[in-house]
Amino acid sequence: MESFQGLSDRVRRVFSETVQLGLKPTLNDHKVPQLFREPGVINGYRKPHQPFRYYLISLFQIHNETVNVWTHIVGFFVIWFTLAEYYEKLDFWNNKHSWTMLVLGCCVLIACFVSSCVHLMHSKSENWHYNAFMIDYIGAALYAYGSGVMAFYICSDRETYYVIEKCYFPILWFYSLFNYTAMCFAKVYYGSDTHNRNRKLIMVAAMAGHAILLTIPMGPRYSKCYMDETCSLSSLNHLTLCYILFALQAFFFASHLPEVLSPGKFDILGQGHQIFHVLSTICQCAQFNGIYHEIHTGHAVHGDPDLPHLIFSTIMLIIFQIVIMQFMRKMIPVKSTKSS
Repeated sequence: MESFQGLSDRVRRVFSETVQLGLKPTLNDHKVPQLFREPGVINGYRKPHQPFRYYLISLFQIHNETVNVWTHIVGFFVIWFTLAEYYEKLDFWNNKHSWTMLVLGCCVLIACFVSSCVHLMHSKSENWHYNAFMIDYIGAALYAYGSGVMAFYICSDRETYYVIEKCYFPILWFYSLFNYTAMCFAKVYYGSDTHNRNRKLIMVAAMAGHAILLTIPMGPRYSKCYMDETCSLSSLNHLTLCYILFALQAFFFASHLPEVLSPGKFDILGQGHQIFHVLSTICQCAQFNGIYHEIHTGHAVHGDPDLPHLIFSTIMLIIFQIVIMQFMRKMIPVKSTKSS
């Protein structure tokens, strides 16, 4: 009876402490470390150096990361159910062309899950912030890699595919690893200066390199269609939509619009990064639709993906990213004193 009473008291104490943590007010940008400050976002910052429970329960509270967290949580389930819908239309286990959708879908799900966790937990400390976002970039690089798999095996021009068949995938794999390294370097080298343009420039340039890689197998389809009087460019709208959405994602990620135009007005809702998250999910759904369209119309028949090879390559990419992260952690600046 005494042990039960002691357990009951402990549960009440933990619950009371958790409630008190949840009631702590958010802070303005002058009361958090420079590293945590986002351009144009003035209020709504969570207090750093709190127990993990504080950040976990903030999932159900209003602060300037709430929408960033929930856009990826919702996005995760949107992608999950979208894949389930295409599973009904395509045979993921026997139709080799559908394997690219499976790989891209897994990469997207990992990216959504990791990013939602990072936005939820990164404010615990400066050191935690650096480590969390290097984990976040694993998901971002995986998504770009999965998009390259889609471009090569499904959406590529037939003649171009046979020309680059032997070299494209290794280049895609190594560039995905380089892309991850570049993003981590930009974060740890310029991270404390949130207004530094070089940091965003490196990240956007690294992703732009992936966009070029995507264009190499797909681009000739536009030029051939333009030169062919019997072909309408509108027949490539399912690919053009993805390009437009990619460009919009890069714009809102890099520009911090609209919050930099009206600081303090979009602290909770309407930040450029939130728009970037929503556009990402829309683009991913458009990519799945593009894969289905290419398979359904027979265009992807020349692609020859191998599922065991794709799974092995994806796992090895994640492992090498983790190894690079361990090296990059040595570059993390010394933690500053705790902010009040």
